[in-house]
Amino acid sequence: MNILPTGPQIDGDPNFEQYFADLERWNFDIAYNAFYAFPMGDVLGTYQAQYRKFTRMARERGIPSCVQIQSVVAHLDDIPLSESQYYADNTCHVYEHFPGSGRKYHFASFASEIWLRFLKDLSTLFRDFDFDWVVFEEPMMRVDVPGTMDRFHERFRALYPGMVYPTRFSETVEYLTVQKAKRDILVEFYDQLSGHAKRAGFKKIGIMPWFFAPTFENTPAETWNSCCDIGRLTFLQNMDFVVVRMQPDNIYAQVMESSNGECVPELAHYECLAHQSGKPIIMVNNPSDEHSPEANREDSLIPLAFFTRYTLAATAAAPCGMSRHWYNQNRQADHAHMELMTHTNDMLRRLGTPAAEVAFVFSYSGISHAYPRAWRDVWKGYWNFAQQILEGGNFSFLTFYAESLAHHLQQNPQVRVVVLYEFMPIPPEEVAVLERWVREGGERRILCIGGRNGYRWDHAHGFETYRLRPPEMFSLCGVDVEEPVRIASLESTTKVEFVSNFVSDRVFSVMSFVNSATLCHPRFLPDAEVDVVYRTQCEGLPVVTRRRFGDGGEAWFVGVSLDGPVFTSPMRRIVRTLLGYEQEQRRQLVLESGHGIYHSLTKNGFFVVANTSKDRNQIKFSFPQSLWDAPNTRMIRALKSLWMEPWSVRLFRLLGPETRILDLEGCVQLQQIDEGESEVLIEGMFHREFRLLTNSPVLSVSGPEQLRYVPSRKFRKHFVTDMALPEARDVRVLLQFG
Repeated sequence: MNILPTGPQIDGDPNFEQYFADLERWNFDIAYNAFYAFPMGDVLGTYQAQYRKFTRMARERGIPSCVQIQSVVAHLDDIPLSESQYYADNTCHVYEHFPGSGRKYHFASFASEIWLRFLKDLSTLFRDFDFDWVVFEEPMMRVDVPGTMDRFHERFRALYPGMVYPTRFSETVEYLTVQKAKRDILVEFYDQLSGHAKRAGFKKIGIMPWFFAPTFENTPAETWNSCCDIGRLTFLQNMDFVVVRMQPDNIYAQVMESSNGECVPELAHYECLAHQSGKPIIMVNNPSDEHSPEANREDSLIPLAFFTRYTLAATAAAPCGMSRHWYNQNRQADHAHMELMTHTNDMLRRLGTPAAEVAFVFSYSGISHAYPRAWRDVWKGYWNFAQQILEGGNFSFLTFYAESLAHHLQQNPQVRVVVLYEFMPIPPEEVAVLERWVREGGERRILCIGGRNGYRWDHAHGFETYRLRPPEMFSLCGVDVEEPVRIASLESTTKVEFVSNFVSDRVFSVMSFVNSATLCHPRFLPDAEVDVVYRTQCEGLPVVTRRRFGDGGEAWFVGVSLDGPVFTSPMRRIVRTLLGYEQEQRRQLVLESGHGIYHSLTKNGFFVVANTSKDRNQIKFSFPQSLWDAPNTRMIRALKSLWMEPWSVRLFRLLGPETRILDLEGCVQLQQIDEGESEVLIEGMFHREFRLLTNSPVLSVSGPEQLRYVPSRKFRKHFVTDMALPEARDVRVLLQFG
């Protein structure tokens, strides 16, 4: 599902032909054009013929065409400043996006009916230009507290007529209510816009959210919080796929934040995983530097080593595709960059979505607070957890979002451990969703982590009211959430003792020293039937507890901080224990891996592994694996370990006793492979010509009427079945085997 973005300024037939030639030779799948807040006069005039020619040439080649619509930046000649996002002092940001052009732009308000109507009309126009797909670009709030001249203020007064309107960043009920209203209005805006696009006839609709990781780019200076709820936007009824906004130059120019200072290209792996919800995602990539001061040079390529690490790290997070920007800059100098992308692009088409068994719940409510921890401080807890799991943990995790949990759980039935963090609250109705989920599965686990009181969903127990209480979600562990937690220890290192009757509960090392800035001791409900697993050695206070749900799963409480100067708490070991890996009740796929190794196992059975290090590295499997080496079309049996060359990526399909499918070539995006005893269902989008590789011959093929196929033929030690469609399209194909 690789996209090749360009603009309507393509000049002359040779350049049009070159675009489509590059699309094919670099393994891109979707002809992708853009509207970046151009004056409407240009769209209806000069650019109209260009857009129409673009879609016509795509259709002649049997590939979809997609238009990306900038949906927050407005051209001043088309949208007046009355519809802008206003700061608290009633000023707004007006600028020249294209320096020297004289054209003025501003950030439009998502509470503006005029702006919504403009984008609806624009969507209809691009559908008339014959675009098949549409992507709405960069939903974000640039201002923290909108001014009274912002259309948002009118909406807020109607929603909360008795509430005093805040004027600044503060830890008050009023301020937090404004942040919630901003998120709600933004989501409502795109719900209406995507619904209109579907009615207009677009076959697929995508969203390109603003960044997940903290960034100061186009975000409120006070908070860096864009109020762009990735979870709710992803699961809008008419949203089909997600484009991940980050690209290499954002990291290279240091506009992103990790948590440990320097931004490294491997941040792409984290950003990509944060969008993996179960719907297809496309990761933005580009060899040119468009961001830092060097960007104006003609040879402004991202250094190859940096670009390689970014591309490999992103590939290992299993997106369904990538992009690069197509224009004259660097097109004659980026051969090495594009050689790598051509290789990875082909891999991404069949991956599907990750089959991670762990999910961390992220909350936009939690990152909207001012005190005691704002967004960039709360981020550190997420980052520390993610690093422990991904850097040497040898398994991956997903990010679920509060207010979307039911969708996440439905899309990802393979998840066995859901992690809740004290500063990332969820609404009470989702506490009930999680309780039902854990009761229904004996191997399901909830892990609650907290060293203090954290944040509640309701705003009545805020920091400045001196009525702190633990998050409502901690009730899942039997915690009395109406009583504040107590700090058990403020020492940097605390000795705890193991008191459980089950050896399999041992989540700390034999020495049992816990390094954390705080340990908390909550009060438990008397009827919660909570088992103490670890307690402090001196005071005897419970630090790790377990609550069983009858024949269902368990909820664990670990009373440690996820950050602080001495944080080394073994989250990796705790999660491994809950998954059954520590006591070898279950075996994980990868047992050991070297520094710089990232990998994902997908629901389609593909295993993608990348070495982002300049050193040769090894991964060891927990048990011998039979694999299909996809790029090299060969079988590997009983593989115990794998050496990865420096800066390299490999793609395999895991083979079991019942596996029929070895690989599919010619995919645009492979949605699923459902393998039964004698039949296999394949769903996805395929090019005009695609090929099935199997370990036994296909006896019959059922699919759409236009599908044509050539009976299986033996090739070396496997079988090949060629199929054809009149154009690239979504299909369901049922295969019968002997």
